[in-house]
Amino acid sequence: MSAQIQALWSKKACEIVIAVTQSNDKKRSYILHHSELKTLQPRKWLVGETIQCYFQVLVNNSEQGNKIYILDHYTAGIIIHGERDQVRRNSLSKVNFDDYDGLISFLNVDGNHWVFLYVHAASSQVFVVDPVGHDEEAKSMHAACRFREYFKMRRNCLSKNDWVDIKWKGGKIDHSTQQDGYSCGVLVMQMAKGVVADFPCIPCHLMINTSKQHMEDVRLRMAEEILQASVFKRGHYCSACAASKPPGGGAKTVWIECHQCKRWFHVTCIQMTEGQFNRARKSDWKCCLCK
Repeated sequence: MSAQIQALWSKKACEIVIAVTQSNDKKRSYILHHSELKTLQPRKWLVGETIQCYFQVLVNNSEQGNKIYILDHYTAGIIIHGERDQVRRNSLSKVNFDDYDGLISFLNVDGNHWVFLYVHAASSQVFVVDPVGHDEEAKSMHAACRFREYFKMRRNCLSKNDWVDIKWKGGKIDHSTQQDGYSCGVLVMQMAKGVVADFPCIPCHLMINTSKQHMEDVRLRMAEEILQASVFKRGHYCSACAASKPPGGGAKTVWIECHQCKRWFHVTCIQMTEGQFNRARKSDWKCCLCK
């Protein structure tokens, strides 16, 4: 598998679908593109889609995974830092938090730093765990206050009472700290791994080897875990849109196969004209990943 990862990393970034992970109830899917997988390369800054996809892998592999809700980082940012109208528009009306005992997510700070977010219902604690260890108690208390307001808003607007009576308070988890300027996302993913492994208990210390070599090794292993957990079948789904039928539907679905990697694509998804398609199917056509 590592050879496959290295081969993917060596290619020029493109938007071909590499992996898809699904929630336990099959209601949510996380799509990972080649350009996003490449951010797991050594000394690269991770994008949120990669972290989100790995979170789902962790939860799916956990015996207690069905009791952990994964909150997308965009909504988490709105809850913690958004204006009232933004928070109301992201009320997650279809989610019943009483079905879960915990929540994991992550936040983007100043556009260039990731922090881990953990909400533990049994202890009424909210943890903001910063890889650099800066001002975590104050951040956790602020997050707890915002979550109290969030669940009250859901009761007032949606008549939903899940988690509304919990007296949320800030908590703190000891952890290893970041040693470079680009591994915050890697540490967030490893923090999530430690939390999910110990759930429903709260880990006393998130011990992570933050040496340069270990961080590089962990990046490769996490990329392998994502690919191994993927439910995406390149012979059944389009590698451009990750669906069996192209967006917009239509009476007829036309496909083309990459001669080299054997991935299939909807002709409409790669914006191929009829003339280009007729020429391509008579030759050894290659997708943008294999050119």
